[in-house]
Amino acid sequence: MSRLRVAAVVGLLGALLLGGPAALAQSTGGEDGEPFFAVRTVDSVDANETTLGITWTGDESALSGLEVTENGEAVQLGDATPNSTPRGVVLVVDSSAAMETAMASVKDAAAAFAEDLPADTPVALVSYGDTATLVRDFTTDPAAIAQGLDDLAPKGAAAMWDGLYIAAQSLEDSPEMQPNIVLISASPDSASTISSTRVTGLTTSIGTSVFAVGIEPTAEAGPLEQLVATTGGRYLSTTDVNRVLRREVLPSIDGQYELTFTSSADDGGVVDMTAAIGELETAVTYVDGAVASGNLALEPLDSSGGGSGGLLHSTMAKLLAVVMALVAVTLGVYALVLVFSKDVDSLSAVLQVYSEGYGTDGDGDAEGKGATTAFIQRAVDLTENIAERQGLLAKTESALERAAMPLRAAEALFFYGAFTLAVVLLIFLTTGNLMATVILGGILGAIPPIFVLSKAKKRQKKFLAQLPDTLSLLAGTLRAGYSLMQGVEAVSQEVDEPMGAELRRVVTESRLGRPLEESLDASAARMSSNDFSWAVMAIRIQREVGGNLAELLLTVGDTMTQRERLRRDVAALTAEGKVSAIVLGLLPIGLGAAMFVINPEYISALFTTKAGNFLLGGAVLLALVGFYWMKKTIEIEI
Repeated sequence: MSRLRVAAVVGLLGALLLGGPAALAQSTGGEDGEPFFAVRTVDSVDANETTLGITWTGDESALSGLEVTENGEAVQLGDATPNSTPRGVVLVVDSSAAMETAMASVKDAAAAFAEDLPADTPVALVSYGDTATLVRDFTTDPAAIAQGLDDLAPKGAAAMWDGLYIAAQSLEDSPEMQPNIVLISASPDSASTISSTRVTGLTTSIGTSVFAVGIEPTAEAGPLEQLVATTGGRYLSTTDVNRVLRREVLPSIDGQYELTFTSSADDGGVVDMTAAIGELETAVTYVDGAVASGNLALEPLDSSGGGSGGLLHSTMAKLLAVVMALVAVTLGVYALVLVFSKDVDSLSAVLQVYSEGYGTDGDGDAEGKGATTAFIQRAVDLTENIAERQGLLAKTESALERAAMPLRAAEALFFYGAFTLAVVLLIFLTTGNLMATVILGGILGAIPPIFVLSKAKKRQKKFLAQLPDTLSLLAGTLRAGYSLMQGVEAVSQEVDEPMGAELRRVVTESRLGRPLEESLDASAARMSSNDFSWAVMAIRIQREVGGNLAELLLTVGDTMTQRERLRRDVAALTAEGKVSAIVLGLLPIGLGAAMFVINPEYISALFTTKAGNFLLGGAVLLALVGFYWMKKTIEIEI
C-alpha cells in the first residue's frame, strides 16, 4: 500500500499544479474606463447569413474596424446594426438587513436606471430578503418600477439565489425578449432554498446575461463572478451604485449590435472564432448550423485546461473533487487487491493445512491482513461492531461465502461504505444537483451488492448442475467398497469448482472432528441448495435405519436430473417474458438519454425544477415497482 499512497500524493500534486478551469475568453476590456467588448451570440443556422451578436460600450464608429476570423481565415462582415430584438431587463435588488445604510441610494439609482433605459424597454423588479418576491412584472412604465422600489424595506437574511431564479423564470416565460438580469447585492447569500447550480443552469439555458453590481465592502464577489463567467455579462464592484449603473451597465445593455457574414465552415463542424476591435480581442468556439448563446455555449476549447461552468470553476470544489476521485479510486483498487489476494485469516486458509493432508507445512505466515494500517484496522473494527449489532455482518459473511470471495465481511462493508460515500460526494461536487446525486449514487452504490449476488447465483447454479453427477460418482465409490467419508474425499478430488471446493471443505471439517452429516448440512445451507439438503437428509436417514446407500443416491440423483430438465424447460418458456421485462425496464432510461442528447433544454426541466425532481423521483420509483412486478410474474419456482 505504500506505493499506492505515493501514487495518490503524486496525482494530487499534479492535479493542483496542472489543473484549473479553462479561461472564458468571450469578453474583454471594461477596466479603467476602457470600452467593454464581448461576443454574446452566434446564430449560424443559415451559413449565408451567420449572425454575430456582440456587446460594445465604446464609440459605435469603432465597429467599422471589427475584424473576425473563422478557423484562422478572415471573414467579410456586413455593417453593424443595433440589435432589433426587444430587450427584457429584470432588476434584482437586495433588500436584506445588509442594505440598511445603502437602501435609499440604491432605490434612487435603480429608479434612474429604469428611466434611462431605451424607450419601451420591458423592466421587471425582484427583491429578496428572507424570501424572494416578484415585486413588479414586466412593464414599460418606469414609474411603476420606481413605486415598487419605494415599497422595499431592508430586513432579514439574503435569499439571493432564490431572487435570481425568479428573475430567470420571468425571462424564460417571455422568450420574445433578449434576456438581461441586473443584480444589486450587498451581502452573501444566507437564506436561499435554491442552489447556485440550478440558477446557473436556468440562466445558461435561456441565454441570459447577468450584470452583477456588488456593493463594497460586504458583497461576496466569488459566487457572482462565477455566475457571470458562466452565463455572460459583467461583475462590477463599487461603492457608487448610481455611477456603475449609468456608466457601465446601461451602455452594456444598450450597446448590443448584430453583424452578418457568410460562413465557410462545414455544417455541423466546430468553428474557432476570434473577434477584435483595436487591441481588444476575444475568442469563442461554436458548432456551425446552430445557435450558441452565453459564455458556456461559446467557451473556447482548451485541450490543456479543465471543463467549464457549474461548481467545478471553484478552486476549492475542484480540489475536493480531485481528492474524492483519488479516494474513490484508491479504495476501489485496494478492495480489488483484497478480493484477488490470499486471505490467510479466513477459515479456508486456516484449515488449508488439514485439507492438504496430515503433516504438511503451511505458509500461513506468508501474508498479512488486508487492513494493515492502524487507522484502517480501527475503522474496520468499528464497522464490524456496528454491522454485528444490526445483524448485517452475518448476512454479508454468508453472501461473500456463497460468492467465494476471500474478503472479510467487516472489510467488505467498510470499503463498500467508504467507496460509495466518496463517489456520492464526487457526483454532488460535480453536478451540484441533489436529485442527480441520489439517482447516480444509488445506481453506483447498487453495483457492488449486485455483483456479489450475481456471482453467488452463478456459482449456486453451477453447483446445482453438478449435483446429480456428483451423487452418481459418490454412489460408484460406495459400490467399489469405499466408506462414505472416503467416497466424499475421492469425489472432491475429481469434480470441478464449486462442488469440489465445497466437498474439500466438508472433508477438512470432518478431519477436525465435525460429524460428516453436519458438515454436509452446512455446505447445503451455505450454497442455499434445497436439493443438496434433501440428499444429505437421505444420507442421514439411511445411516440411521440402514439400507443400500448407493441405490438411494442414484435415485436421488435421477430425481434431481429430472428437476434440472424441468427448470431448463421453464427457463426456455419464460425467456420471452424476461427479455420483454428487460426491454421495458431499459426503455425509459434509453429514451430519456436520447432526448437529453437531442434536446437537452427540454429534458433539463426534470433536473432544474422542483416539480421536475418530484416527477423524476416518482417515475424512477414506479419503474422499479413495475420491473419488480414483471420479475415476480415470470418467476416460477421448481
